[in-house]
Amino acid sequence: MDVAEKQAWVALFSAEGLDRTVAKRALYRHTLAEGALLSACEPEALGTLMPELDAAQRKCWAAALGQQASMHQRTAAWAREGIEVLLRSDPLYPENLVRRESEAWLPYLLFYRGNLELLEQPGVYVTGSGSPTAPALDFLSDLAGQVATLELVSLGMYAQGVDREFSRAATQRQGPTALMLPLGLGHAGAIHREGLPALQQSQRLELSPVMPEVAHSPALLRACRRLLTGLAEVLVVVEDERPEDWPGLPEMVRDGGLVLVYAGQSASAAAWAAQGATLVSDASTAAQRMAEHASLHEDADTETPPEAESDREDATPIQFESADSAIARLSQTGRVPPALARRLREAENSGTLGQKD
Repeated sequence: MDVAEKQAWVALFSAEGLDRTVAKRALYRHTLAEGALLSACEPEALGTLMPELDAAQRKCWAAALGQQASMHQRTAAWAREGIEVLLRSDPLYPENLVRRESEAWLPYLLFYRGNLELLEQPGVYVTGSGSPTAPALDFLSDLAGQVATLELVSLGMYAQGVDREFSRAATQRQGPTALMLPLGLGHAGAIHREGLPALQQSQRLELSPVMPEVAHSPALLRACRRLLTGLAEVLVVVEDERPEDWPGLPEMVRDGGLVLVYAGQSASAAAWAAQGATLVSDASTAAQRMAEHASLHEDADTETPPEAESDREDATPIQFESADSAIARLSQTGRVPPALARRLREAENSGTLGQKD
């Protein structure tokens, strides 16, 4: 994504008085639906280009767009710390989130450090009690070993308890991990240093939905739980009592996500089952369920629709210059399966993208 475009979005979402709901609606139409660039907007043309904006918001946008040049130092300082920004309009923006959440709720800026390609692999979000019992800790250790044998990225937000214990166990077993942190990456120095070896091996990704200078808050904790649930193909909940208040759970279940629950001594088993969860008592069973779920989704992703089969001989092939352009084009017609996105990038890296068999 163009550096100037990133600076324009950062300037806009840093603007005081910005109506974010209106801004997202206008940006979606202008940049995603119409394929235009925010950085190319002239402030005096906002009335024509952005009819969604009232006079107060046009003034706010004009002031923000006038600050684009000053964003260079800010984004350069982030880059020196390894922090980059992913825009909602970027082809790499997580497709699971787009499919499961409304545009008004999605973070239009995601800050990250590490291997962004981990978002293209299916993820398992393991979370739960802030004070897990000894049997639960044994379950987590065993599960980390099982997950390391599957093509799954371990997701978490490094919250105290189950979340942190599993993230550490997954890292120790050299499995890929992706964290959605409930604070700005500028405040995540200790977490970053702990995961630096994995980061250097491209086995780690640190994400945040807020500007790097923003501090931790309870509201961010809940928002990140919802984001991780939206990202995950599999949710594993360990000794948690609150299925009815889990953000993003209904959307995940409706989308075909797998929910596994290790209840332990908790009395919440029936409540979780009512929410569509499968109860498990050991890590081997949980891993088997994950493998079965992944196999079903892989088959669905690679299945050829009957109408496509009948039209294949007459179809004109489309040539793409890059994996990003192919993914962007395919996303206009529906879901781009993570496995397909991964294969496109592998083809680009090997120089075989666009070649005939």
